[in-house]
Amino acid sequence: MIAVIASMESEFQFLDRAEHVCDDSIGRYTFRRWMLGDTPIVTGVCGTGKVAAAVCTQKMIDEYAPSLVVSIGTAGSMDPSVRSNTVVVAEDIVQHDFDASPFGYRRGEQCELGVVEMKCSARFLELAREKYSSYSNVTFGRVLSGDRVIVLREDKAELNRAFGPSACCEMECAAVAECCLLNGVEFAVVKGISDGDSDETDREAEFRSNIVSASAGLGDVLCGILSELGAF
Repeated sequence: MIAVIASMESEFQFLDRAEHVCDDSIGRYTFRRWMLGDTPIVTGVCGTGKVAAAVCTQKMIDEYAPSLVVSIGTAGSMDPSVRSNTVVVAEDIVQHDFDASPFGYRRGEQCELGVVEMKCSARFLELAREKYSSYSNVTFGRVLSGDRVIVLREDKAELNRAFGPSACCEMECAAVAECCLLNGVEFAVVKGISDGDSDETDREAEFRSNIVSASAGLGDVLCGILSELGAF
């Protein structure tokens, strides 16, 4: 089974192509099970931020023992060339607001894991590159994740200097990634860009106007990859 996690229900646009099987009420969560072609998936809405994402991810791992966990949803661009409605397939994830450097760790280094860059599933990435590397609306790169909305170019520039060039930033996937690594489960991240790289833009209005189209775009890519994965 493959688990798919998003912070909002509206980011699950791809489910209009799936067959609903049943809903499971577990604690505060309603997890929904589906068949996407021949692939069984379970979806969960985690809410906003890393703590919410970690709790939901652990609950799904405990209940369903997925072979792969995919974090999806919308994100903000970290690169002027990554425009709204681009789909980003993550190569790795960095938790940009984690900093234990006064104790000798690198900025962003996960103390228990000893890594800054959390690497996404190699098989998922390989299939994504085979299918989408020539698509103009799909890009591959680093995703920054933390409990902060990053909108100003000066803040983006500082983070890119600190962690290397990044495609986008959001608030949940670092927690999903770390939780998966601690549990020995593979993970992947697919994000739709809802807001671009401009200080002048009304970022909330841009986000609201693009959330459906960005989510639909990431859903197209996700379904394409999952159709190739088969029994993961």
